[in-house]
Amino acid sequence: MDTSTVARNISILEEVLSGKMYAECAKKFAISLPTVSSSIRSLLKLLKEHTDIELSESLSYSYLHEKKEEIKKYLAEPFPKTPITPSARAYLQKKFGKHYARHPDKVAAEWTEIGKAFNYFSARRDILSIQTWLASEGYIVGNLLTDAMLDFAFAMLEEALIPIQAHTDTHSFVVKKVERSGWKTKLIVHAEIGQNDHRVLRQFSIDVIPGQP
Repeated sequence: MDTSTVARNISILEEVLSGKMYAECAKKFAISLPTVSSSIRSLLKLLKEHTDIELSESLSYSYLHEKKEEIKKYLAEPFPKTPITPSARAYLQKKFGKHYARHPDKVAAEWTEIGKAFNYFSARRDILSIQTWLASEGYIVGNLLTDAMLDFAFAMLEEALIPIQAHTDTHSFVVKKVERSGWKTKLIVHAEIGQNDHRVLRQFSIDVIPGQP
C-alpha cells in the first residue's frame, strides 16, 4: 500500500464507524464490496502490527461498531502510512521496539547503522521501504530521491530545454516539446533536426539512473 492507499483505507473505515454500510462505502469510493472488506482488513492489520489494539479477525459490521471507540483511539496513534517490507519491519521492531513508528526521528538518526544492516543488492526494497516511510514523516535519509525532488529537477530541465533553437549554415536543432512519460523517472524531448532543407522529428529520452541508498 502506498500513502494514498492507506489514506483511502482510513477514510473507508471512518465512514463505516460513522454508520455507513459497506455497500454505501463501495459506491462512494467507486470500489467493490470485497475491496471495502480487504481495505478495512489491511488497515486493521497495520494497527495490530504497530499499536496495542486488540481485535479479533472478525470484520462484521456489528463487531466494528462494538470496537468503534477503541479503533478510533488507535487510528489517532502513529503508524506507518507507507508500505514497509516484512524484513524491514522485523528489523525496526527488533531494534526500536514495536512502537518504532512513534519515533521516526530516532530511526532517522540511526540511518547510517540501519543502512549497513541491509545488503544493497539483495535487500534494496527493504532499504527503500524504510527510506520512503521516513520521508513521509519528514525525514529524508541516505540517497533517497523523493517525488518532489524529481518533479523540481524535471521542471528545471524542461524550462532549460524548451528555448533551445540551434542553427548553423547547414544544420539545425529545435526543441518542440518536453513532457513527462508514463514512467515518472523519464523525460521525453521532442525535437526537429535539420540538415540543409531536410527536416526530421525525433524523440530523446532523459532517464534517471538509480543511485545506491
